Amino acid sequence: MAHLGFEIGEVFSLFIILVGYVIIIIEFVNHKNLLHLFLAYTFLLVGSIATVVESFYLADIMNLVEHVIGMAAAGIAFGITSFLAYRKITALDSGIKRKLR
Repeated sequence: MAHLGFEIGEVFSLFIILVGYVIIIIEFVNHKNLLHLFLAYTFLLVGSIATVVESFYLADIMNLVEHVIGMAAAGIAFGITSFLAYRKITALDSGIKRKLR
C-alpha cells in the first residue's frame, strides 16, 4: 500500500470532530450561551486540521499549533465550560432547595 503522507486515523478523527462541530454550530446558533463550548470545539478542530496538514506543509509549525491550540487551548476552554456549567447547576440547585424550605 502506498504511503499517503498522513495517517488514516488522523483523517478519521478530523471527520468525527467535523461531525461534532456541525452539531455544536447548530446548538450555538440556537443557544448563544454555549460560546465557551463552541470555542473549545473550534480549538479542537484547528488542532485536528493541523495534525493532518503537518504531513504536507510546515510540519514544525503545524505540530506546535496542534499541541498549543488543539490540546492546551481546547483543554482550558473545556475546563472553563465545565466550571461554568457546574456553577449554573449549583445555582439552580440552591434555588430549588430555597423554594422547598
